[in-house]
Amino acid sequence: MDFNRPYPLTWRKSSLSGSGDNCVEVVTLPGRWLLDRRIAGTRALLEETDLPVETIAQRVGLSSAVNLRRRFHNALNTTPAAYRRSFR
Repeated sequence: MDFNRPYPLTWRKSSLSGSGDNCVEVVTLPGRWLLDRRIAGTRALLEETDLPVETIAQRVGLSSAVNLRRRFHNALNTTPAAYRRSFR
């Protein structure tokens, strides 16, 4: 792996057939990738637990519940509370 390579990170995503003919280059900035993982973790915890948003923020690596709410709303156009209610 070339660690001197500038961002953004790129990789090739191939089809399941393995032929390589249907490859797509995917470009993701590291910060975007990390935020996507944090939002996915937040969604899972909201769906599966009754943990407070403050605790979820800590578990997924965000600095505060306010930060989690803002980023969650920007990503999904809903609040964590409304998202959780849709699974009850």
